[in-house]
Amino acid sequence: MGRDRILSYSRRTAAPPDQDTIRRLLDELHPANTITARQRDRLARFLQALLAANQRRNLTGITALRPAVERHLIEPIVAWEALRAGADGEEAPGPIIDLGSGGGAPGLPIAILEEGRDVILVESRLRRAELLRGFVQQLGMTNVRVLAERAEVTGHGGWRERGAPVLARALAPPPIALELCLPLVAPGGRAALFLNAAARREHGDALAGAAAELGGAPPTFLELPLPSEEPLVLAMVAKGEPTPDRYPRSPAAMRRRPLA
Repeated sequence: MGRDRILSYSRRTAAPPDQDTIRRLLDELHPANTITARQRDRLARFLQALLAANQRRNLTGITALRPAVERHLIEPIVAWEALRAGADGEEAPGPIIDLGSGGGAPGLPIAILEEGRDVILVESRLRRAELLRGFVQQLGMTNVRVLAERAEVTGHGGWRERGAPVLARALAPPPIALELCLPLVAPGGRAALFLNAAARREHGDALAGAAAELGGAPPTFLELPLPSEEPLVLAMVAKGEPTPDRYPRSPAAMRRRPLA
């Protein structure tokens, strides 16, 4: 299959790209020898399933294959490799929690890379949660649990202060996303927000204030190169103290008075 076929896939295409095409593009965009053949196969199967489902439901606006591989596979891989490298074996034990999982990334690709870790996908929209459960079943994943509930509900439930790390991408404005994430982080663990450079400039100071209120250290920002021009910015907040019981607040209260 030629390069034109790789670049021209869209939602209007009758069938999603085959797994071999996805694997070749994944190898091209992430040539480092850090992914096993089994992981690469599962990553390709996940993206194929996501793009197939996207023909029936509006799961992602990124439909060209190269950007889809970068957004849904390369970003989670690069972010997880950076998080794993920065942990130095000192992060608190606990499940990896992905808040607002949507179509499955970054949580499902990370679960594929970390079969020995429990991964929890939190998605408030029931139909999307059911879709995620279908992906998990198709991929034969035994380390993934899907919770169909709102993030602020999860933050006051049985997973509070157990996650390490807790991740969020495109969940909410960064200070609100941090208020939803940090209550779930175990002391000694980290929250990690997927941002871009503009979001860092706009919300960096507010994130520092929110982190202090929620029991976290000042955020550190890691700029991670991607195949496209714009890098991924990972905002990481280490948690040193328990989060006050009043957090996370209701969505209305978070919108009305975001932490800063």
